[in-house]
Amino acid sequence: MALAAGLGARVTALALEDQVLVRPKVVSPDGPAAAKPAETSDMQRLLNALNDAASRKNVRAERRSGKMPVEQIASTLAEHARFNDLTLVTVRPHDSCTERVIETLLFESGRPLLLCPEHRAAELRANFENIVIAWDNSARAARAVGCTAVP
Repeated sequence: MALAAGLGARVTALALEDQVLVRPKVVSPDGPAAAKPAETSDMQRLLNALNDAASRKNVRAERRSGKMPVEQIASTLAEHARFNDLTLVTVRPHDSCTERVIETLLFESGRPLLLCPEHRAAELRANFENIVIAWDNSARAARAVGCTAVP
């Protein structure tokens, strides 16, 4: 949120959860399970934390969430990234799911991608001293970099 506040940006958070098929349980309306309150999911807690952080930093934030099979998550993130100026991804080391998401975003979104080590995300600032651009000398890469250039 500090990065978005510093850039005067609007944040769109997309939280996707693996859709695990679970056999339905038969529950009696009078049974003990009926009185048990619904638990807050990790995804919901994460989105609530996003709202709190956006409010503290006075950043406009939109949140979207959904459940889908794990094999569709990376391509769905890349699809959504196409409609944004920049996608920020925290990188978890030695995690095959994170690697798959990053690779898909790089090759299928066609948009700039900012990678940040997960353990350094809280320190991310709005101004950068060094930026590395992955370049393949194509017109597509030139367009991606050109639309994010700051005078």
